[in-house]
Amino acid sequence: SELSHKTKIMVDHNSSVIDRLCDKVLVLRRGGVVHQMINIKELLESLPYAYEITTIPKRKLSDREIKQLWPHYEKAGGTIRFYPKSRTEAQIINTRILSSGFISRAETKAIDLNDYAIKLSQTDNDPFDIDGRG
Repeated sequence: SELSHKTKIMVDHNSSVIDRLCDKVLVLRRGGVVHQMINIKELLESLPYAYEITTIPKRKLSDREIKQLWPHYEKAGGTIRFYPKSRTEAQIINTRILSSGFISRAETKAIDLNDYAIKLSQTDNDPFDIDGRG
């Protein structure tokens, strides 16, 4: 259609709306400073992981026990988060979680623009730098 070849600017803080309606996103840092303008698909594909698996262990786990499930993780309070790069890795982690008996609850979700925005608001560096975890 004639409208599909025009540039439209939409301001919204709801990432699911932006994901569905837009091809590109202009990412701003605090204070309105432009961080980057990028194609949404390219942005999500450029991130170092595609899923986040949030778990609640049955008891406090040692780093060795957690690494048996997956080497890339983050402990925060009573939760452990794993960061698989692909659907296959997420399936492997979930299989290990189920067979380990360590975890009482697990939730898997795909990374989206909202995750990117939250991480960006918490750091001045690369919001998805996972080096040094676990």
